[in-house]
Amino acid sequence: MSLLEGKLRSAHFVVTTELTPPKGIDLSEFFAKADALKNIVDAINITESPRARMTVEPKSVAHLLQDRGIEAIVQITARDRNRIAVQADLLGACLLGIGNFLFMTGDDPKNGDHPEAKGVFDLTTMELLSAARSLRSGRDLSGNDLHGAPPMFLGSTMNPGSPDLAREVENTRRKIDAGSQFFQTQAIYDTDSLARFLDAAKLGNVPLLAGVIPLKSAKMVECKRTGCSRSFRTAGRTGARRAGRRSGEGHRDCRADHPPVAQYLQRSPCHGDRMGTSDSRHPACRRSVGELEQRGDFVPLTHWTPPRADRRRRD
Repeated sequence: MSLLEGKLRSAHFVVTTELTPPKGIDLSEFFAKADALKNIVDAINITESPRARMTVEPKSVAHLLQDRGIEAIVQITARDRNRIAVQADLLGACLLGIGNFLFMTGDDPKNGDHPEAKGVFDLTTMELLSAARSLRSGRDLSGNDLHGAPPMFLGSTMNPGSPDLAREVENTRRKIDAGSQFFQTQAIYDTDSLARFLDAAKLGNVPLLAGVIPLKSAKMVECKRTGCSRSFRTAGRTGARRAGRRSGEGHRDCRADHPPVAQYLQRSPCHGDRMGTSDSRHPACRRSVGELEQRGDFVPLTHWTPPRADRRRRD
């Protein structure tokens, strides 16, 4: 059992964050960030070429992090590998001592930095989970016996702020049936919406890690209120898929027993499902979180968490 699995099963309050490996082999800056977070977070998500932009693959980086005493969660997408390669990579990761995995579809390569690349998408998220669960039971996806079954803690993603609540609940239940043992969510700001989703999804004992992005600038707050970003929608929905793409890494905060969790609850009644990237050159973006708190633009709850680094599709 991984350290993360043990903490979640014990209903401990868990904080995780996310780091994106570099495009290249110089990990000095990456390690500096990870070391600074070591005593703050319980685990670090390692992304897999987020936004379809090529970076170092995550399992080798996760192995190096765990050598430094930092628990890692390796993200696995369906974008780049067929079912043979996915299973081989999972077994290889387990040999390197990695036990936590988060499965998702991944972004279309044509939106990344290699638009000529062909997306594979051989397996859906549910099928990725089924493949990993099969490996854990000692057989591959075709039913062939393994020489040694790997221990794995399997997770997937959900979006409590989806405009189609019924469909999202159905997908969540299917992921549980396929083998998902924990969930990480899209960023969520509206605790009432999160509570409604949890009531409908009936997760039972499956731990939930609620994703949060702090509002780091006045411009970001204003965009959230007015919908000034072209990709921002104002339909009373919750959450923000990604923000702060220039600013580094972000935390996730969770409770294993599923109470509504939110780091920053905005006082504005308008909640959108996407937030635009702030521009640090804009004077308003130089306002600190403290200034925003003093102005009453948002209320901080529990822990402060830095903004997320990437923006990719999760399902």
